[in-house]
Amino acid sequence: MLLSVKGVGQVNSVSLTTNTICYGDNSLAALKINSLSDVWVFVEQNDPILGWIKTNLNRFQVKAGIEKDFSFLDFYQTLTYRINYANNQFDILAAGTTYLTQQPTLTVNALPTAGTPIGVSEVCVGNTITLSPNATGGSSSYSSYSWSSSATSKGTIGASTGVVTGVAGGSTNITYTVTDSKGCVSPVSTSYAFTINALPIAGDITGTNEVCVGLTTTLTSHPSGGSGTYSSTLWTSSATSKGTIGASTGVVTGVAGGSTNISYTVTDSKGCISPSSAAFSVTINALPSIISEVSNSDIATCLNVAPNFLTVTANAGSGTISKYEWYSNTLSSNTGGTKVVTSASSLTTDNFTPIYTIVGDLYYYPVVTNSNGCSTNGSISGKITVNPLPTAGTITGTNEVCVGSTTTLSGGTMTGGSGTYSSTIWSSSASSNATVSATGVVTGVAGGSTNVSYTVTDSKGCISPSSAAFSVTVNAVPIINSLSDTTKVCGTKTILDAGAGYTSYSWSNGATSRYISTDVSQNYFVTVTNASSCSSMDSTYLSIIDPKLYNNDTTILSGGSVNLNAHGILNSADKTVLYDFSNVNALSSFTTLTTNGGTITTTSSGQTGNGVELVRANNCCSDAELKTIREDFSYGTYEVDAYSASGVADQSFGIMEQSGSWVNRVLNIGTRPSGTDNPGWEIYFKGVKLTESNTSPVNNNTWYKIKVYITPSNLKIWLNSTVIFDGALPSAITNPRGAIRVGAYDISRYDNISYTPYQVLSYLWSTSSTNQNISVTPNVTTTYQLKVTDQTTTCNTSVDIRVLKINILNNDASICNNTTQDLYIDSTFSKYNSWQTKKPGIEFYNIKKDLNGNLYALPSLNNQKIFKSIDRGETWNQMSGFPNVGGNNFMALGVDQNNVIYASTNDNGIYKSLDEGVSWQQVKDFGGGCGPMDILFGSNYSVVTVKGYNRGIWSSSGDLINWQQKVINFDPNTVTKDINGNIYSGGDGYDGKVLFKSSDAGTTWSKISSAYAVQIIRADSNGKVFFTEGNTKPLYVSNNQGGSFSLINSLSLPNSGVSYPEDIAFTKNIMFITKGQVYYSKDNGTNFSQLGKLTFPTAGGFNYGPGGAPYGNYGDSSNRMEIIGNRLFVASLDGIKFIDIDNLNTTVTWSTGEVGNKITVTPVATSPGYTSTYSATVSYGSLSGSDQVTFTLPTKPTITASGPTTFCQGGTISLTANSIPAGVYSYTWQTGANTQSINVTNSGSYSVTTVNSIGCVETSTPIIVTVNPTPAAPTVTSNSPIEEGNNLMLTASNITGATYAWTGPNSFISNQQNPNIIGVTLASAGNYYAVVTLNGCSSVNSLPVNVVVNAKVISSPVFQIPNAFTPNNDGHNDTFKILQNGYVSSIVSFKIFTKSGKLIFSDKEGAWDGRFGGVMLDADVYIWIADIINKNNIQEHLTGTVLLLK
Repeated sequence: MLLSVKGVGQVNSVSLTTNTICYGDNSLAALKINSLSDVWVFVEQNDPILGWIKTNLNRFQVKAGIEKDFSFLDFYQTLTYRINYANNQFDILAAGTTYLTQQPTLTVNALPTAGTPIGVSEVCVGNTITLSPNATGGSSSYSSYSWSSSATSKGTIGASTGVVTGVAGGSTNITYTVTDSKGCVSPVSTSYAFTINALPIAGDITGTNEVCVGLTTTLTSHPSGGSGTYSSTLWTSSATSKGTIGASTGVVTGVAGGSTNISYTVTDSKGCISPSSAAFSVTINALPSIISEVSNSDIATCLNVAPNFLTVTANAGSGTISKYEWYSNTLSSNTGGTKVVTSASSLTTDNFTPIYTIVGDLYYYPVVTNSNGCSTNGSISGKITVNPLPTAGTITGTNEVCVGSTTTLSGGTMTGGSGTYSSTIWSSSASSNATVSATGVVTGVAGGSTNVSYTVTDSKGCISPSSAAFSVTVNAVPIINSLSDTTKVCGTKTILDAGAGYTSYSWSNGATSRYISTDVSQNYFVTVTNASSCSSMDSTYLSIIDPKLYNNDTTILSGGSVNLNAHGILNSADKTVLYDFSNVNALSSFTTLTTNGGTITTTSSGQTGNGVELVRANNCCSDAELKTIREDFSYGTYEVDAYSASGVADQSFGIMEQSGSWVNRVLNIGTRPSGTDNPGWEIYFKGVKLTESNTSPVNNNTWYKIKVYITPSNLKIWLNSTVIFDGALPSAITNPRGAIRVGAYDISRYDNISYTPYQVLSYLWSTSSTNQNISVTPNVTTTYQLKVTDQTTTCNTSVDIRVLKINILNNDASICNNTTQDLYIDSTFSKYNSWQTKKPGIEFYNIKKDLNGNLYALPSLNNQKIFKSIDRGETWNQMSGFPNVGGNNFMALGVDQNNVIYASTNDNGIYKSLDEGVSWQQVKDFGGGCGPMDILFGSNYSVVTVKGYNRGIWSSSGDLINWQQKVINFDPNTVTKDINGNIYSGGDGYDGKVLFKSSDAGTTWSKISSAYAVQIIRADSNGKVFFTEGNTKPLYVSNNQGGSFSLINSLSLPNSGVSYPEDIAFTKNIMFITKGQVYYSKDNGTNFSQLGKLTFPTAGGFNYGPGGAPYGNYGDSSNRMEIIGNRLFVASLDGIKFIDIDNLNTTVTWSTGEVGNKITVTPVATSPGYTSTYSATVSYGSLSGSDQVTFTLPTKPTITASGPTTFCQGGTISLTANSIPAGVYSYTWQTGANTQSINVTNSGSYSVTTVNSIGCVETSTPIIVTVNPTPAAPTVTSNSPIEEGNNLMLTASNITGATYAWTGPNSFISNQQNPNIIGVTLASAGNYYAVVTLNGCSSVNSLPVNVVVNAKVISSPVFQIPNAFTPNNDGHNDTFKILQNGYVSSIVSFKIFTKSGKLIFSDKEGAWDGRFGGVMLDADVYIWIADIINKNNIQEHLTGTVLLLK
């Protein structure tokens, strides 16, 4: 069943877009359904066999005007369609179903068939062929065809024509469709395979691409592609007037100079013809032509002497001339000769030298060839005749000469040639080494050798071959490279080195050794002689700059001042170099000068008996030939005594460059007449004329003094005492340094030539002051640096002014009792109480200080250069001057007593620096391996320990650096010397464990132990020698100069791990050792304490010590530690570590008797206003100072009573707390009260607790308050009434221990328990009271006993007062008052008290309403006291009680 789908509406119509279509053409027809509204429909089609069936459209909802495509069956038929709907519901054509009456019909036409095309199935690329269609079926009538190619890149086909065009070799499939007369298009035909044959390729042409005119060359074709086999080739030439080619042979024939393009085509076996090949250009080269033929004149020459050459001039014809070939012939013919030489030349002219090495006659002709290989023969020359040579004899004479000296040679017997000889010519094979004159005089020029020979000339002008060479050795004069013109050093002494390898030395101070050690700043000359007995002289001006301060590191108290005073040039700043030719100091080399024009001679005495006289030969002398006394003196004062001889044309005293011209002389002086050359004087400087005068300044035959003063910017000249120039040098003149030269063109005499160097020291302090001396007042320990500069050389020094800070860090304060206080004192000098790091990340091996307080640190690798600090390690600069010797390790540092710095590397030996590390020069190479490990300098000796190829101990005495190996085959580590001059070195190497000692400055060594593998050995200033072994072995000490060693410490130090000991260092009383950390000992190594905490990287689980390697022993390098002033430095894996160590020598003593920088106290106050003061005294050597701190302590509060603390019941006392110091902010009584004062009415122990402003809690000593009870009032009686005059007897009840006090009228008082009044009077009448006192407390008055004294006559009114009242405002008895009945004349006072004695009412005229302070009191008994004046004008004191009722 179909689903019943309800819908609304009705299908109005159904139609087709077309009624006839071709089979399979689904897009040509659509079913159109029209409805008024939505409706669901089924579409059916009438199948000829199956009848009405549902279409593939199935059910769908119809919208107005909808179209639905549909499919056709797979055979040709006519179909009818209808729409099925009924009552807007659908089912399977059930009863009641209605159908739409419109039933459109569609006709489907059969399609035509495209059969296999008809035609040839291949074509050449570029050619065409036409295919024919083969159509059947359909309407049998066809209107059009549509052709297509599957690979149009290979072949295309006309869409309607069927014409196939070959595009590229390959294949394609051809298909087509046919359309019949009903417009039905057939399916695509079956593919028709079609082949496009590729064309053959006319490949490259090979062969010679040029040919001379008249010659041929054959070209070769190289076809490819196509069918692979080729039937024919066709050659063509583009310019047959220049060159032709055989059409099938490829043979090119040159016709005329020029070029042609050759190409060809090739046809393959399928008949496909290639395109023309690429053009092959062939050049047709024209032949050369002779323009000028060779001379046909006869020529004569000597054997081995080249005659005049033959010349030919030609035109290349084409290209350029490439060569000339010369042929010799015994006949006068230009053919058939023998080729002699080929001259590769492009010139139009060529010269040919005929053969002159064979005696006889020959003819010559040329053959000219151009660059294209085309040749033309020239004509024949004239006859060339070669004559035989004479023969030179054997040379005799001396075969050695020094540079600058001469020797004369002579020739032997001459033979051969024409037999007669006209002249000889001498020659030197190495004129740069020696020259030889025409007479055979050999002059040495430079060290080396030369071969001297000569030739002889005969009557025909033929010169003999050179004689047999006579070898002359020219011995070089010594060249002293070790001395610079000016030597400036930083220190107090230095060594001048004349250089090694000479047989003798002669210094101007009389020394005859290679080295001299001196502390005098002056000019030094040295003459050296080598093994060849040749000598030379050199000199240097030595300027020793002593930058040190007169101050050593100084400790002052805070607030103190120090004057810092700097040195300067050692041994005075100005030293004069004097040349006095009349004494023994005259320069021996100042004797003769050989010049081109003659010889200058000198004498030791002139016309005046003094000076040196220069005698000039004619045409002598050039400036370079005048004697130079001293070169490059630089700035300063130059003086000379000059003699003005009669008729001297010109004299000069000059300061000039070494090879400058005469105009570089500072002063020329002449005495010629006016109008002649140089009549007066003139001043030149470096070629610049500064001034001149035409007036002669001096007389003939007189001595005069010339003085010249040069600074970097000014020039001043005196003639005698007259200043003839004083001014600034022109800006064009820079670096005005030169040389002293004296010379003359005729005759001059000079004496007392002197030079005083210009030395201006500048000072620069780290405070920016430029004074030589400064005063400083540092607040903290400060390093003051000083740079001392002598023009070009800067020397550095520094000094520490240590400020002893004596400062208890605790402030004066108020504190609580029994609170613990840690007292600290800052007694340090130092900036740095913890380890600091500079240049982190760089591994350092070694650190050393020089004599000026500069520090040098060696990194592990040489290419990292040396680091230097001039400010006690605050900053470090990398020194670039150390030579780059590759990636070798630095090993050791040393400083000698002259402040020369030494550094070693593992493969390049030791280098030294004279200028505080700025520049370096190698001193000695110790070969490969580890190299120098440690360097020790003593007084005029030094010791080096070397590992590697030349292992052992090396020492030098006298000159410090002429080391000789003293102990061989031994791998030493470190070296040290004790205070007795003994030297020690040990190791563990190829010869096992060994320790050596020398007692003669390293000259000889003896083995003193084979028990220890000594790693680090160091001696202190107390005569002890310490060493450690490698690995983790302990520390040993010797107290007897190495006689024996004992173990002093196992070195199992905390935090040291398994590190090796790396170095030991000492101050006066402290020993330091590095072993993973840095430790110090004040008891010669018995006990060590760790100095701060060093942190280092770790790797591979090993501990890295300051030395920076596993177990702290990397590279076995020495001098890991250095101490300068108060600062300890360590060269480490991770930079340079340092810490200040002043505090290790500081003693702090407290007023408590304790020592140390920290104590703990617990002060307690012992009295009010108590303070506790603690002081500390800091001592450093003889310097000491103190500081103190005071603590203010609270005392226990005291309680002050306002009265006695024992009182009677009903009484009260005020207790007030008093606290010292002030500032109490809370009080707490044990009663709970929190006021400063309380009122106490009860017995008890009262205390108060106070808290002050800093939170101190203090509790007072208790105060005892005793409140005694009030005894009961006694019962009193009397014998009243009695008559006036009788005795009154008063009686009080007995209270044990009490005392009694009676009061009564008429001022009666009594302390008897039962008193009697004898003979009472009327004044005795009244109330009598008794008060008992027990324990100091008095009862209230007893109830009165009223005594009535009756007069004997009449009675009078009595005192009346109520004994109760009711203050209830009812109008009856509301108040209590004295009644007025005539008895009371006036009331003096009227008071009412509580039973405890508190006054509650006082008003002599008033009445009490029962209130106190406005508040009604409780019902109770209250006591009243009244004083009245009675009617008898007698005052009475009355008491009683009243009952207040409510």
